[in-house]
Amino acid sequence: MVSVVAYIAILIPSFLLIQFFYKAWWKPIRIQNRMRAQGIKGPSYNFLHGNTKEVQDMKIEATKTTLPTLSNEILPRVQPHIYLWTKLYGRNFLSWHGDRAELHVTEPDLIKEVLLNKNGVYKKSVGEKYMHKVMGDGLGIAEGKKWMTQRKLANHAFQIEKLKHMVPTIVGSVQNMLEKWSYHEGKEIDVHEEFRILTSDVLSKTAFGSSYVEGQKIFEKLGRLLSLVTANNLRVDLPIIGKLLNYYTNSEADELEKEIRESFMQIIRKRIEKKDSGELNYYGSDYLGLLVAANQETDEEKKVTIDTLIDECKTAYFAGQDTTMALLSWVIFVLAIHTDWQEKARKEVFDLFGDKHPTTSDNNLAKMKIVNDNDCKRNVSVISSSSYLTQISSL
Repeated sequence: MVSVVAYIAILIPSFLLIQFFYKAWWKPIRIQNRMRAQGIKGPSYNFLHGNTKEVQDMKIEATKTTLPTLSNEILPRVQPHIYLWTKLYGRNFLSWHGDRAELHVTEPDLIKEVLLNKNGVYKKSVGEKYMHKVMGDGLGIAEGKKWMTQRKLANHAFQIEKLKHMVPTIVGSVQNMLEKWSYHEGKEIDVHEEFRILTSDVLSKTAFGSSYVEGQKIFEKLGRLLSLVTANNLRVDLPIIGKLLNYYTNSEADELEKEIRESFMQIIRKRIEKKDSGELNYYGSDYLGLLVAANQETDEEKKVTIDTLIDECKTAYFAGQDTTMALLSWVIFVLAIHTDWQEKARKEVFDLFGDKHPTTSDNNLAKMKIVNDNDCKRNVSVISSSSYLTQISSL
């Protein structure tokens, strides 16, 4: 009996050790060799950390110097590793996040093939555990039948006719922002912060029917959670050992996730109470209303769970605000650099709209031509390339 126990005591650690080296060394080296045999090169795999240390060092080095001139060629600064490796290894290359292989695709035709995903062979990357706390299992991560259900709800909520009804709300929010700017004439304005407030206000009102104050609290918590995600982006979960050591334990992230969930639950409960009290005939026609209605469904085929509902809210809040805020800030930055295009855009707006606000009753928005000008396209080509590289790098 003693000998059997001793044998098991030796066997288990040996088995775990073999598993560890299989996943941390043999498997990555085999993948690397096979990809190189097919012409896909890249930085060599390093035991345990992959290329994360190289990436971290390059990002630190890139931020040590200030940009000599204002330029929209920011890829060498924000993604220096991708900028360098595309030059060394070609438009498509392989890199390593720990023992996880990452295939970077930057050729337009291949990007199109991946995004179309006709045969369903390209699976969505769920990212690291922290990122899942931010996005949940929302539309951006879900697949298959669950994705189809969530996509139908989103399509229905953002139909063109419903978007038209949102225009007065959007115009009103922009008016409030510009009125506030008028009191700062001649002074510097942090437009990125202003656009953060604007997008949170618009999204809170149009998609969730909630006040700016309610939305702001959620955005602040999601922002802090995203900061934790960014800070841990290059940390590596050690195979086998990492799980035993509970490597990703972070009480602050867990607490923020709970607070965000409770904030959404409060908004959801208010919507249900309004319907039950007769204040609303239904749960509402906005995105939140459709999600709550789907959660209350008796048909299991159409029903979404409360977890899915909250994950969809998190995705809409985070993706909707963060991307729009960044885009608006970037457009203002590029227009500040290219003042000639700033003047052309301003003239076109005044020629088409005069002193009137944009509405859906006329066709002036469709008449705007500046963005279709060939010279303008050349000015933003670097932006488009950088965007492709950044978005596709996680595939």
